[in-house]
Amino acid sequence: MCERESEGIISYYFQTQMSSEQKRIRGVVRIRPLKSTEGDNIISIENDSTTTSQLIVTNNVSLASGRTATSKSKYQFDACYGPNTNQHDFFQQEVEPHLNITLSGHTATFFCYGMTGTGKSYTMQGSPDNRGIIPRVVAAMLAKLTPLEDAELSMSYLELYNERVFDLLVII
Repeated sequence: MCERESEGIISYYFQTQMSSEQKRIRGVVRIRPLKSTEGDNIISIENDSTTTSQLIVTNNVSLASGRTATSKSKYQFDACYGPNTNQHDFFQQEVEPHLNITLSGHTATFFCYGMTGTGKSYTMQGSPDNRGIIPRVVAAMLAKLTPLEDAELSMSYLELYNERVFDLLVII
């Protein structure tokens, strides 16, 4: 993948373990707003069916002759979200439907991947005015657990950076 493509794309992978016989992994992409230096119209999304989306990345290259060559790369995902997708909609569509699965004792993992500056922390943590996935999951799970008499909730928030693992829930 060329540098321009990887700077503008955030990849998210959601895995839910339903049972030992049935597992489901979703590959989802969320695109952050492009910076002015990245050009216009280099990324587009095509929803060609109800089950998959296609991310199309256009790369314009200046040739020595002074001409410009254009190439398009296509990537298939279960869902693609453009730069105008807000935290609430992303959470409702990709995370919230899986919360009941975890309440029945199954493991769910939400994994964010991408280069520095692509918006992974914003999507996971959010801001005081626009909460990310983690505060939304905690609030939703606690609301669902309140009526239950005997329940235990555990979660982790880890960062893998330069081949080192950091527990981001530990207060130093």
